[in-house]
Amino acid sequence: MAKADENVYTLASVRENLIRQEDTIIYGLIERAKFPSNSHTYDDKYAQIPGFSGSLVEFVIKNTEDVQAKVLFTAIALFLACLFCCFVVLFCVGLSDYVVVMVL
Repeated sequence: MAKADENVYTLASVRENLIRQEDTIIYGLIERAKFPSNSHTYDDKYAQIPGFSGSLVEFVIKNTEDVQAKVLFTAIALFLACLFCCFVVLFCVGLSDYVVVMVL
């Protein structure tokens, strides 16, 4: 009967499991960071990148964050442009009463 109780998911059991997994992942990352396999990528002087002072790892992380921010901004702008076009089409067709209902 104890086996049947193990399959029941509660908020507390899911939270406990996620915390345990998070601790395992973070501990693994901390242990892995003690032994860098390519120390040149962490050296500020090894890769001379024009217009940037820092290590290759810092450069990659910074530029990855920049690209992700631009993609997210573009996706939001595209969504808002599509939404605006939908409203324009509805107003042009004469369905402005339905737009008010959709917004509410």
